[in-house]
Amino acid sequence: MNYRWLLILPACTLLVFEAACSSQATAPVINKIDATYQNVYPFGSTEIHCEASDPSGDTLIFRWSATGGSFIGTGPIVTWNAPPNYGDYHIMVSVKNTKGDVTQQTLTVSVVQEQGQQQGCSSCGR
Repeated sequence: MNYRWLLILPACTLLVFEAACSSQATAPVINKIDATYQNVYPFGSTEIHCEASDPSGDTLIFRWSATGGSFIGTGPIVTWNAPPNYGDYHIMVSVKNTKGDVTQQTLTVSVVQEQGQQQGCSSCGR
């Protein structure tokens, strides 16, 4: 958006000033979202980490949600507790700055059968 100011000075001098203002939002940036374990057992848990920043240096507020399971904690690192049912679960984080700009990202974590019910899962959260 451009603004134009008109300034009339004595002796019939006319000066015009122009300035360009950016109306582009400065939303937070999510650099990375990951889980300690991508696969967990029913009722197991995994830590979820969100690395985010704000171009303006504003304070960030993290809001977590998921298609199943529950969370412990707040902020950029939370623990996700898996539900009892097998399947893929989408974990979403919304990062908001003090101006109200929001960025979102999603991570998928799978709930898998425990060892003994299938071949072992050495990278599963318990």
